[in-house]
Amino acid sequence: MEELTKTLRSILTEKYVIPLYQRGFAWGRDEIHQLLQDIYDSYCRNKDTPENYYIGSLFVLPRDNGNFEVIDGQQRLTVISLIAKILQPQCNEVILKYDARPKVASFLQAFYKDSSLQEVEISGVTTFFDAVDSIRTWHPIQNEKYKFVVDVDFINYFFDHVYLVCVEMPSDTDVAAYFEIMNNRGEQLQKHDILKAQMMGKITCPEKRHTFAIIWDACSQMDTYIQRSFIKDHRERLFGENYSPIPIPVVSDDFVLQPKASNEQNPVKSVANGLSLTDILVDNKNIIESNTSSTEAEDYEDSDGKANSIIDFPNFLMHVLKLVYKRETVKSDIKEVILHERELLNVIDNNKWQENDSMDFIYNLLYYRSVFDTYVIKTQAIDTAADDYKWTLRMPYRDTEKSALRYRNTFGDTHIQTRIIKCLSMLQVTYRTRIYKNWLQDVLSLFKEEKEWSPSDYLRQLDRIVLDYYDRTEIQAQINTGEVYAEGISTPHMLFNLIDYLYWVASKNKTVEINQLKYVVDFEFKYYNSVEHHLPQSTKNADFKKLDCLGNLFLVSRRNNSKMNNEVPIGKASKTGKYYNRILAPNRKIVYDITNKKQKWDEEEIEFHYEDLRKLLSRREEILSCINDDAGINDIDKSEE
Repeated sequence: MEELTKTLRSILTEKYVIPLYQRGFAWGRDEIHQLLQDIYDSYCRNKDTPENYYIGSLFVLPRDNGNFEVIDGQQRLTVISLIAKILQPQCNEVILKYDARPKVASFLQAFYKDSSLQEVEISGVTTFFDAVDSIRTWHPIQNEKYKFVVDVDFINYFFDHVYLVCVEMPSDTDVAAYFEIMNNRGEQLQKHDILKAQMMGKITCPEKRHTFAIIWDACSQMDTYIQRSFIKDHRERLFGENYSPIPIPVVSDDFVLQPKASNEQNPVKSVANGLSLTDILVDNKNIIESNTSSTEAEDYEDSDGKANSIIDFPNFLMHVLKLVYKRETVKSDIKEVILHERELLNVIDNNKWQENDSMDFIYNLLYYRSVFDTYVIKTQAIDTAADDYKWTLRMPYRDTEKSALRYRNTFGDTHIQTRIIKCLSMLQVTYRTRIYKNWLQDVLSLFKEEKEWSPSDYLRQLDRIVLDYYDRTEIQAQINTGEVYAEGISTPHMLFNLIDYLYWVASKNKTVEINQLKYVVDFEFKYYNSVEHHLPQSTKNADFKKLDCLGNLFLVSRRNNSKMNNEVPIGKASKTGKYYNRILAPNRKIVYDITNKKQKWDEEEIEFHYEDLRKLLSRREEILSCINDDAGINDIDKSEE
């Protein structure tokens, strides 16, 4: 083992080849941020006496020319090489090569030459651009500046205390067969499956165990509204005949869901001295198969009740555990709850957990899942081929005429419904990484005491969360003291998204006077993650303080940021060009419309727009406090043509 384990510094001294049979690079933001966070957490735990941290294995085959062919571990190795270049920009030697994919090879050559990638064409290597952007924008505390950690001690820890198990295969290995074996291994049991088995194993009553399994598996289907995951009989027992959005209060000692009559061939096992893990999973499989094969296909339309969740089930479990057990004095069998799946099995003390604890938890899980479905946004595809989507906020009801489950807007066809969606989607695109969704914890916490909120009160609570997040930052102190805020690409994304939200809200209130509101139109918050300088950084003789000023910046997609590069402001803003359209985010559209009106964008325009932004932010409380549901959802201010 001592010969197999190697530090990243040692790993990165070799050269590697990605062979033809390997699939393309596919890691996204979540996987990259997870890797970085795990390494950083280990670094923080062992700062005084650094301990080695192992991040997996790498299987390679030596080639005659001294390079190593990568059989397994390509994704991790690729990300490590990108991180290493960003941590040590002076490294100019490419360590990864490809037997095919010339565009990737060109990208890597350009990246190692100049990691800013200002002159690189993005076509064909989107995943690599996104990976670099994900590394640069990662921060262990995401409500601070979006800036990659460059602490010298962390860099040394990354290279000298993070290890891979590097296995060199014999030269006569049948690599094609071995690769197939490595990539057809069965999936390991996930942590939430183990937690479920632990909780079910404490339940001695077969009917309660049956009930626990049905509710757990319904809650686990995050991309389907919860009520859609129950058969009609169970739905009526849990939510009433009219399918209330929030479940009917139940007493865990008495309430159980009875098995269907057709389930006699799969009786629920009785247990006196506990069950083995195999018994629990087999028993649960039989329960779910018998209760999801409902004959009530006519009870809802397939196009209704489907939407994509903003979190996955393990992360949702962590939220509920924290909501239920986050008290000043917690139960002795509950440990501190962290919003990270790796901590899932560290929350409960299995020796002290009892049957009633399991039943209490499953009803809490059902309650918060119903709250989540009704009061938190989801996405719904518009055109799957174009990866287009819309934000939705919907609740269930029973169509009495057809006796069917249907869905409608939670707060009706109102301006408040639209504004709540805007507020929630702003938070989502700002804090998109799952383990940093503390805003979602804050939103769900609103329902610990209050079971229902009026539309206007719920909106006030959401806006309060937004303002609290902004007030915690150092930004407002800098802007309020008169200092020009000029952080360039280090400007927190929350600031851009808050500005767009404030502009949009103010544009619906005719009493608010902000200079540029006439340019604001309806728009959707998107996952834009690149800061664009409207007046390019390459502008000669320009004051860099002005170039990095908030008044010269807005968010765009990584793809557009690369395409625009050093194009002049008039070219970017042209109404006949490829970047201008009617649904631009407010801040960006205002900048473009000022450019078109004055036929220039220079330091004078930057100062003018910055002062407008200062005024907007200083009046944030006033703007958000005005909640007028008379504003029509289709009331769009027309831009000057």
